Amino acid sequence: DERTLSGVDAKTRFYNGKILSLVDGYVAYQTAIPLVKDDFAVDIGRVYNAAPSAAPWLIADFSYVVFKKAAKDRVKLLLRVVDYLTAPFGSAEYELSHFGVEGQHFKRTNGEIERLPLADTENPNSLPIRYIGQAPQAIYYPGNPEATKRQHAYLADTIPNGITNAAQGLQSATNDSNNVTMEKIIGPAFVDVVIGRKPLSAWDEAIKQWRSAGGAKVAEEFAKEYAAAKDEGGK
Repeated sequence: DERTLSGVDAKTRFYNGKILSLVDGYVAYQTAIPLVKDDFAVDIGRVYNAAPSAAPWLIADFSYVVFKKAAKDRVKLLLRVVDYLTAPFGSAEYELSHFGVEGQHFKRTNGEIERLPLADTENPNSLPIRYIGQAPQAIYYPGNPEATKRQHAYLADTIPNGITNAAQGLQSATNDSNNVTMEKIIGPAFVDVVIGRKPLSAWDEAIKQWRSAGGAKVAEEFAKEYAAAKDEGGK
């Protein structure tokens, strides 16, 4: 019943070893490493090879930040905040936003970051600031080199055969305004088919409803944006 559990319940059961897998992302992997400690090894599942053409779907990001119209000084201040949060791996800013305060949340042992008990309750990685601005991700888990190796192995196995989203970085007004409504059509239909409440043929009807709710318009808008971006790039 993992597909019908809330995110919090699914994670709790996963940490307790009651379920063997859950759907989530790299942030959840990063957070789970210190939480499960040595109880078991957390790994990232590979794509099922159900067909020769099966390939993972590569998503570079899943959100973006928009500042509302404001005075010039206000916008500059917000940009300074984002600039701080996107400082690269190895910088003092990255260290603070990802590992906390030295001496309180971590200490250094032979140059290596070692988490302190307070980091279990005040974990910077659980704060939503990462969704305001984020540096390119580095694979690094203090005190757990094996977790680093597992994620690196997953990326090495997955990226070469992955398919990138052609709409990445493009905008669709209909997608921005109707995505929640369209997701309410696709999400439940997906779960119904996966857990066997409905036959696979029900998916075709869900796609028709999705297109009618704005999906067809979204496809048109992304196609137009893609063509424009391609022409601009060619120039």
